[in-house]
Amino acid sequence: MIQRKQGLGWSDVDFDTQDITLLPTLDTPKTKKPYYQQWYLCWNIHVPLLLGAWLLLFTLGELGASRYAVHSCSWANIDQHEHRLVVIADPQLTDYYSYGMARGSWTLALTEFYSDLFMRRNFQQITRMHTPPDSVLVLGDIFDGGRILDAEAHTKHRDRFNWIFDTGRQSIQFYNMTGNHDVGIREWYSDEAAKKFQEQFGPSQYTVVLGHVELVVIDTIAMLSSNSTVRDAALEFVKTYGSMKSKHNYPRLLFTHIPLYRPNQGATCGPSRHSPIKQGQGVSYQNVIPKQTTDFILAMIEPAHVFRCIFLVLDALCEKSE
Repeated sequence: MIQRKQGLGWSDVDFDTQDITLLPTLDTPKTKKPYYQQWYLCWNIHVPLLLGAWLLLFTLGELGASRYAVHSCSWANIDQHEHRLVVIADPQLTDYYSYGMARGSWTLALTEFYSDLFMRRNFQQITRMHTPPDSVLVLGDIFDGGRILDAEAHTKHRDRFNWIFDTGRQSIQFYNMTGNHDVGIREWYSDEAAKKFQEQFGPSQYTVVLGHVELVVIDTIAMLSSNSTVRDAALEFVKTYGSMKSKHNYPRLLFTHIPLYRPNQGATCGPSRHSPIKQGQGVSYQNVIPKQTTDFILAMIEPAHVFRCIFLVLDALCEKSE
């Protein structure tokens, strides 16, 4: 009970002490924060850390990985008088044929832009090497759905190719060849697609001397065409070259899009491939060319090395066989 003075006297005022909350003092134990407040504080701390870690990994993957891969390579011979050649396989520019996306859709535009940007960025790393290449050879499959592209789409894809492989101020010569995704294969071989491809990217088979070696590029796609005129012309090129005495003036490097024949058992593809190539074919591909054609090519050209295109699910590389 507490007394309160009123006027000249005193009156008794009753207070229920249980209704009075004392202010915390040094001796008052701290109240534990509710669970939702603890979770909120953890979220505020962890989210920036997670975002920072993700951005770091994203940057390393997008920029650092390709830079490290390119700059960890070196030319076998640093002699400035040697010719330096970079071989690129299967760019396969993404189009509506690749994933069944609608033409003109924003999803297709975004996919094309990002895939083009990815390849351009990686190629720029090559051109910025301390000693840049003198020339580049693209081993076919420049397009993905080349055999079904109309003239307008074909021109658009060529412009995309030029943007991806822009050499800037570098004087780098480009050499190209056809692949099954460019012109089709066997009964699906398109004469019209082959004509448009050669008009924009050059001949499908040729020879060129670079440095002290000769490059022999043959059209294994045409050799498998069901059109006898196309097939015979491709084989005739090899036969004519084989009869030339001048072919022995330089060591010869043979370049093909489809690999030469090898048996299913006991034939390795080199250390860069995790499994051997198996004989097989489909509507738009064939794994190896026939043995008879392979024997003919090797007998006519007598190459010192053979470079062929090997396409993997997520990667494309060129392998060399002795």
